[in-house]
Amino acid sequence: MIGMLIALVGSNMYFFRSTPDYPKGQLNPEAYPAMGFTFAIIILIVGLGGFLSTKKIISKLPQRTEIMREQGLTLKSILRDLATAFKNKDFLVLVLMIFRYYGFIASVR
Repeated sequence: MIGMLIALVGSNMYFFRSTPDYPKGQLNPEAYPAMGFTFAIIILIVGLGGFLSTKKIISKLPQRTEIMREQGLTLKSILRDLATAFKNKDFLVLVLMIFRYYGFIASVR
């Protein structure tokens, strides 16, 4: 959320400043390529940072069992694993909260 606020406020303050030709800076088509490139670089840096900082723990994560390897990846196994995940109350609340935030679930009043 903080990143979204910084992006919204920062883009208006830096990229979409008012000019004599464009009193509403958001209407300036020349600002969009620079903004897109800047945010693409920021996203790339943050993504690589997350990847590189967690890469060393991959080998310590739980690995697939022999039974899982034998069964392979099927629609049935995916649905079974999904049902198991939704039995976890904390996970379910998180998913519902995200769906509600993005408007996939209507407001209950």
